[in-house]
Amino acid sequence: MEVAKIVAVFESEGKKVVVKSGATMLEAAKNAGVGIRSECGGKGFVENVR
Repeated sequence: MEVAKIVAVFESEGKKVVVKSGATMLEAAKNAGVGIRSECGGKGFVENVR
């Protein structure tokens, strides 16, 4: 079974990255080379952030 992919867009940085469904925003940011604060401790999932 193939894992679903999601595109995380960091508009202020002009960057996009494809991550596996269920990845955290912190993981997506790291993969895109974008530094972000982690007030949630890395528990904010891509599906939940808009």
